[in-house]
Amino acid sequence: MESWSLFTLYRRILFSAVSVYVLIRVSLFLWNWVVASANDSREIHVLRRYLVTLIMRSRLRRFWFDLLQIGVLVILLGTLLRMH
Repeated sequence: MESWSLFTLYRRILFSAVSVYVLIRVSLFLWNWVVASANDSREIHVLRRYLVTLIMRSRLRRFWFDLLQIGVLVILLGTLLRMH
């Protein structure tokens, strides 16, 4: 069983606070983006739809090596945090 220390408690509280903060910020960004796109002129609306279409049509074959590197780095980070 893991022994509780002040550092462990601090780390868990900090992780929770940062997670909630990131979740709120991302949600607010997406909400503001949806609200702004609903009230824009026709040109801006078409430009945003075009941008979303380009993002959705991007091919993962071009970025497979970069995605693999990111995945390996995330696994290493998780392993290091677990070992800590």
